[in-house]
Amino acid sequence: MTNTCTAKTKKGSPCTRRCLPYSHRCWQHTFAKHPYVMFALTLLGLALSVWSTFSQPNPAAVDPETLAKIVNRYELDLDQRDTQIETLEAALKRVQANAAAGDQDAKDALAEARRSGDIEKLQAVLTSHADGLEDRIEASTAVHLELCREISVIAYLRGDIPEARKRLEIILAAKPDDKDAINRLGHIYSLLGKLDDAQRAYRRVLDLSSPDEVWRAVAYGNIGLIYRKRGDLDQAEKMLRKALEIFENLGRLEGMASQYGNLGLIYKTRGDLDQAEAMHRKSLEINEKLGRLVGMARDYGNLGLIHRTRGDLDQAEAMHRNSLEINEKLGRLEGMANAYGNLGLIYQARGDLDQAEKMHRKSLEIFEELGGLEGMASGYGNLGLIYGRRGDLDQAEAMHRKSLEIFEKLGGLEGMANAYGNLGLICQTRGDLKEARSLWTRARDLYDKIGMPHMVAKIQGWLDALPPEAP
Repeated sequence: MTNTCTAKTKKGSPCTRRCLPYSHRCWQHTFAKHPYVMFALTLLGLALSVWSTFSQPNPAAVDPETLAKIVNRYELDLDQRDTQIETLEAALKRVQANAAAGDQDAKDALAEARRSGDIEKLQAVLTSHADGLEDRIEASTAVHLELCREISVIAYLRGDIPEARKRLEIILAAKPDDKDAINRLGHIYSLLGKLDDAQRAYRRVLDLSSPDEVWRAVAYGNIGLIYRKRGDLDQAEKMLRKALEIFENLGRLEGMASQYGNLGLIYKTRGDLDQAEAMHRKSLEINEKLGRLVGMARDYGNLGLIHRTRGDLDQAEAMHRNSLEINEKLGRLEGMANAYGNLGLIYQARGDLDQAEKMHRKSLEIFEELGGLEGMASGYGNLGLIYGRRGDLDQAEAMHRKSLEIFEKLGGLEGMANAYGNLGLICQTRGDLKEARSLWTRARDLYDKIGMPHMVAKIQGWLDALPPEAP
């Protein structure tokens, strides 16, 4: 008996399909004469498809609460917030698919992210997947590059800078003009204090941005922040205003709020507190309108710093507590650390040194856990001021030198100037006026380079009060 269907096709040629069991015809020709059977089978197939869709877990649907916990726990870049969220969603979908296939590590990673927003295990699962692909296929394949992008975002948010940099360099080896990867690498260079490399990266993004106006605004904003770190406030303001103009033309409120906040920091550094407050209030107004709690917390903190500088400590404390409350609600560790540090400065100004130290140590502990070098440097400097007021000059000097070392590594001119000034005060108290003069001269010159005339005048006053140098 032949196993081939004995019927003919519509064109008259022999059918080549296999027969059904105990039949001389294939399934199509068997049911062709029974349309009602075919119709019933079609309906049955459709019903099974619908049941499968709605009764089985859908790995493509990301749990919004899990994503929200991750976003609130970590400090997303203002200029890449939407892109980072999209990449996090892609990573969660990938790990959810692995979990649905029975991967226990993926299940554990999702459970941890869902519980606390912690993405360490998520990174481990993705890294294992990427390493497996590297062993089997070319590392330049699209799947592997997207995995590297997801790992780079997660590693950067966690503070795993070497891993983030490694993955970005893999992407750029395959796609040298990838603006997203170049921009992220610029952030890493800036974080490491490699300002020349960071500026080159952002300039590259600017060159590649046309005709995308959003990327052009992002590049101008980032270049402005590099100029601010270098102490070139005029050039920083020029770049930030270019970014602001583009965001205004596009109607991008989130970008506008970010640039208003950055301009506020420029004005505060110059000592123009009224203009600084105006910028931060513009930013706050937009963030309140958008319901952006992270932005509101940052604006409250910046307004608190302005009130403290003016001497209005009660209003400053109210602003910092508003910021702390939001950050605690969101579980944002970096925001909490900043708020604790700012509250420590309030207690310090009131003379409550024990409470001030408590706040600064809370702040420092979080920054050390996160690997936030700039926050650590500020924390060490604040503790140095407390030890100095208590008369423990050796411990005060140790803290200020720790602060100075980090700021020198980061290229933070204002932080370096602050440290030189504080170390000069310690030398003056010890009677080493020659070293005090040397340190204060460095501080004055840095403040002058940055464009902080009020601090230049303050340090110059200290220098003028020293007795004349011996001929």
